[in-house]
Amino acid sequence: MRKKLPGLFRGGTTTITCKFTATGCATTVIVTVNPVPVVTGTVTPVSCNGGANGSITTSVSGGTPPIVSYAWTWTVLHTASTPNLSSLAGSTGAGKIYKVTVTDANGCQAINVPFAITEPPALTPPTHTMNPVSCNTASAVPPLTSDGSISITPGGGTPPYTYSWSNGETTNPATLLSVAGGPYIVTVKDANGCTKTSSSWNVSQPAVIHAAATVMHTAPVGSSHGSITLTSVTGGNGLNVMANYSYTWTGPSGFTPPVLTTVTALTSLSAGTYVLTVTDAKGCANTFNEIITQSAHREEPGTGAIIVGSDAIKVYPNPTKGQFNVEIPLEFSEAEIKIIDMTGRVMETRVVTDNGGQALLFNLGNVPTGMYLVNVVAGGQNHITKLVME
Repeated sequence: MRKKLPGLFRGGTTTITCKFTATGCATTVIVTVNPVPVVTGTVTPVSCNGGANGSITTSVSGGTPPIVSYAWTWTVLHTASTPNLSSLAGSTGAGKIYKVTVTDANGCQAINVPFAITEPPALTPPTHTMNPVSCNTASAVPPLTSDGSISITPGGGTPPYTYSWSNGETTNPATLLSVAGGPYIVTVKDANGCTKTSSSWNVSQPAVIHAAATVMHTAPVGSSHGSITLTSVTGGNGLNVMANYSYTWTGPSGFTPPVLTTVTALTSLSAGTYVLTVTDAKGCANTFNEIITQSAHREEPGTGAIIVGSDAIKVYPNPTKGQFNVEIPLEFSEAEIKIIDMTGRVMETRVVTDNGGQALLFNLGNVPTGMYLVNVVAGGQNHITKLVME
């Protein structure tokens, strides 16, 4: 007779007594069952996504020593026969599964005991937001601001993070403050030492403020016939529109600066250095020096003409209602004549290539009343006469 006794033998020695009911006889059987080995282990996960520094260290209890073999499998192409594994790759989520079968001295086995090697999610390039610099740091006068900023948000990897900035910032901020315009790069390091470097980010800044002007010099010595007229202003935060900037003038002794900060032209200037400060809406500023020189040429009384040698460049009638004449001395065979208003705009240009000393008629037509300049370039010099339009 056969009889199954499930679950009875767990390893070790068991005594079984069998009694035959027909005869009343009993038989005792001693059964020895060898225990199955039990495998436990310590798993070290991969530190950086895509790396291969995971490890498994196993420990065997039970069974019958010595352990004869370890048979690891994790893919068809990868096997190993050591108790411990190192330099292992992992995977995110449930991890990459490594299985070991351990065989003891009696051939008893712990079969396909699984261990999972995990890895953190990939450290991704940080996202960023930037605020531009208010004023170009190359401006000549305050405010020379470095008020740009960059804020980043890292992702993936294993928090917390530290940051290494290309400008040498060492406080590990996720927001870089008080930066000047220019390129910046950051390297993010997570708690496991994994790193990711950003692309280059450029903090923008406005262009340096520039101003262009037409300068008329004065004659004779001691006179006040010079002028400075701004013709353009660019850069800063004024959109290159002259009305979007303010203007502050200073000059030599005796100069009275304009009260208004909208004045873009100065007239009746004596010789000396005049300093203009141009300021935009954000307070960014730049300064410009303009020098009015004087010559020894004298004015012919009552005509406003500048005397050159024994003859005069004459402009008449002066004042005028629109028509006037310009006479150039015979000693100048060539000349260029420009009629300029007080904003620096050239109203008319005429080139003389064969001067015969005759009067040249100009007609400005219906133009606003006020002061105009007749600029004659002859003999390598500018000869300037004020013209009054009534």
